[in-house]
Amino acid sequence: MGYTPYPNANGEEENPCIAVSNDMYNWKEPKNLANPIANNEETGCD
Repeated sequence: MGYTPYPNANGEEENPCIAVSNDMYNWKEPKNLANPIANNEETGCD
């Protein structure tokens, strides 16, 4: 699942993340991937 956390409606902190699940209940980061997958400078957040 891809998601973009948006803490306190602060656009500078809106960074895309990915989580995986085998049962749709327990979610975790995929192996060899660190969230967020892009930092503020890469996302082009407006």
